[in-house]
Amino acid sequence: MKDETKSTAVYIGKLVTPIKPIKEGDNDKAHIDRDAEKIIRFCNADKDHQYIVDKTLSADKGLTFDAFKDPEPSEAKEPVEPELDEEGNPIVREEEP
Repeated sequence: MKDETKSTAVYIGKLVTPIKPIKEGDNDKAHIDRDAEKIIRFCNADKDHQYIVDKTLSADKGLTFDAFKDPEPSEAKEPVEPELDEEGNPIVREEEP
């Protein structure tokens, strides 16, 4: 993937729920912290970036989590009806700089 995209680095992560410590007598789901914000756990990387494998990234670090945000709606302008000449053809005017 790195060669194909001509990237300087490629690593792959998965959005997961953080794991919390378990105690004696806990059930098999006790390690799941459903109230915590999800994190990214990196599971693969190119040969120069293997140090990132099995590391995590939280939402408050860097810009990566911005990819998961919905884009803010742009302020669309109302369509303007073109001015017509006497034959009903649109009049094209040059815009001023």
